[in-house]
Amino acid sequence: MVLIPIMIMQFGLALVFPSKAAKATTLFPEKAGKVAALFGCALFLGGSSASAIMSGLPVDTLLPLAIVLMVLLMIMSIFHIKTGSKTAPSTGL
Repeated sequence: MVLIPIMIMQFGLALVFPSKAAKATTLFPEKAGKVAALFGCALFLGGSSASAIMSGLPVDTLLPLAIVLMVLLMIMSIFHIKTGSKTAPSTGL
C-alpha cells in the first residue's frame, strides 16, 4: 500500500531532477563542473539528512515517513517558487 505513492513520488523526481540540474548548469556555464558537483552534493546531503531524521523517529506507524516527505515536499516547493523565474544570464553572443 505504501509502495505506490512512493513510486509516484520517485517518478516525479526523475522528471524534475534532470531539468533542474540542466538549469543550474546554464546559470554558470563557465563553471558547469562545479555546479554539477554542488548539485549532486546537495542531493546526497538532503537524502542523508532526511535519513538521519527518520532513523530517530518511531517506526510503529508510517506517519513519521509521511510527515518527513511532506516537509521535504514543502521545502522543495519553496525553492522551486523562489528560483523558478530566474533565467540564464545573457552572454551577448
